[in-house]
Amino acid sequence: MTVIARRVVVRRLQQQQREAMAEASGSADASVVNGKHASPSDADIQRIEDTEEVEHLMTRLDPREANVVRMYHLEGKSYQEISQAVGVSENTIGPLLHRARQKMNPS
Repeated sequence: MTVIARRVVVRRLQQQQREAMAEASGSADASVVNGKHASPSDADIQRIEDTEEVEHLMTRLDPREANVVRMYHLEGKSYQEISQAVGVSENTIGPLLHRARQKMNPS
């Protein structure tokens, strides 16, 4: 249910962004406040949706696998950083990620 609610919010943000861009078509500065965009970009919205999907799929994993997937895919940590945090050999991370990805495959 949480995933559905988040997706509804993301779609609403996209709609608001499109509406704001249409209103601001006459003024290039209307969508910028203090040098920052007032609405999230399409890349930001896609990243939110991707993160939500990964979080949902991670429910299929045991806690150790989910932790490694989170560190690698969502936090951008290297195999070395993950191995130090989890306390396993760096050579173990690749196979662990591979098995986790197989479990997460929505097929």
